[in-house]
Amino acid sequence: MNKKDAALRQITAAIEHFEAQQYECAITLAGAAEGQIKTDEGSEHLFAKLKVMAPEEFENEREWASWLNTTRDWLKHETPHLGDDWEINAFGAAVMIARAITKFGWAYQQGTKQMQEFIEKCQKSGMYIDRTQQKS
Repeated sequence: MNKKDAALRQITAAIEHFEAQQYECAITLAGAAEGQIKTDEGSEHLFAKLKVMAPEEFENEREWASWLNTTRDWLKHETPHLGDDWEINAFGAAVMIARAITKFGWAYQQGTKQMQEFIEKCQKSGMYIDRTQQKS
């Protein structure tokens, strides 16, 4: 097993969990895939682009990135400051999967038909996800 294959399997399983409306599983798997994929400083995958778009109410990019990862972190770690109940929905799961897909595409210059179909389905449902995330 290598990191690329592990990430590919995790993304595939995340999509399958998403389709079964098991959003907590989808988020956890996609977050794990995204976290293990190495990219360079100038990468243009979805999370890299989101991080630089911090709203004014956040003091810095790090605080914003932490907020973007709150649901993933609530699922992965003990988070007494966040409480025992958390809303987990399709939109949050779709964004986490898109983050993993675009980072995979950026790092490895490839993807799968299932990944492409997922992105297209998100776009058609109104959850626009920019497909310009991969290197040209």
